Amino acid sequence: MSIIDTEEPDDLVEYQDSLDIMYQREKLSRLKKDFFTFQPSITPMMIKRLTKWFIETCANLYIHMDTLLLAVYLLNKILSFVRVSRRNLPLLGTTILYMSDKIKEDWQDLSVGDFVKATDFLYSDEEIFNMERIVLKKLDWNINIPIPTDFITVYCTNDFGVKCFDVVVMTLFGLIIDTDIIVDYLPSTIAYSAMIVSRRMQGITPEWNEELEQQTRYKYEDLVDCVEKLYLLYMEKSERRDIVDEYINNLILWAEPTD
Repeated sequence: MSIIDTEEPDDLVEYQDSLDIMYQREKLSRLKKDFFTFQPSITPMMIKRLTKWFIETCANLYIHMDTLLLAVYLLNKILSFVRVSRRNLPLLGTTILYMSDKIKEDWQDLSVGDFVKATDFLYSDEEIFNMERIVLKKLDWNINIPIPTDFITVYCTNDFGVKCFDVVVMTLFGLIIDTDIIVDYLPSTIAYSAMIVSRRMQGITPEWNEELEQQTRYKYEDLVDCVEKLYLLYMEKSERRDIVDEYINNLILWAEPTD
């Protein structure tokens, strides 16, 4: 469907209205840079270990990418203004992943017990529930914040003829979670930049065109800086890449129909 020659103007208006709302919301909930200056007892290595556990837990429980991303965004958001001790960081992470699952996952009925088990019973149900109440109060219940997958979902549901959630895009979303990319760029910028990297890897030219510009309201020059960082990240070999690849493969295998 072309955004210019459409037989469904009402759908197009609804899409543009949804996009306007999401663009406004992402600016209001933008993550702050370098929360480590506010967290004297937390180091980047601790966050890397926690996000690694996020990915492994999501893989084991077949939790989707949007849940993983929401957990990472919420973690960064609360760490930017609430001091957290080194001892409570794993409990906070477990709680936020549990909360994100309740928001995003509607196909399976995971319980708090599943997340307790994922911690090797390090925490109890009640400890997670108590931390959940604290997080909700600190964030003023504003927990369903925009993430990159939201913009891809809105774009795809309008049938613009683009395969959005491909392996490249999903892999990039998994790779960014412990990088500065999620705080340096808005979720929409990351989403559309990941689409460009995917098109580049598939040899699609041009990487961005007038129709994509009209559909997203982003010019290529608005995205190019993020695109190049994502491209380098995608081409880099690392231990994190192996973990993300395994997670993505698990999701693909789970989604494939069985005879």
